[in-house]
Amino acid sequence: SKDESLNDFWKTQMQEMHDECIVKLTILHSGTSERAKFLREMLTQEFPFVPISIVPTNPEMTTFIGRESTGVTYLLG
Repeated sequence: SKDESLNDFWKTQMQEMHDECIVKLTILHSGTSERAKFLREMLTQEFPFVPISIVPTNPEMTTFIGRESTGVTYLLG
């Protein structure tokens, strides 16, 4: 199902992220920030000592990725 695929994606992604030396996380979103806030809660549990910010995308990026998109970037140190 769609939910299982999404859960599998995040499980794999978290395993990969824990193998990295992440020093900052940023959640980018276009449209509302509901999904971004949900992701911040989830990521805060996984990475309690890493600063996490939520940033709305600029109009150019929104045109490229689409409305109501959400993504995560991280800085390695």
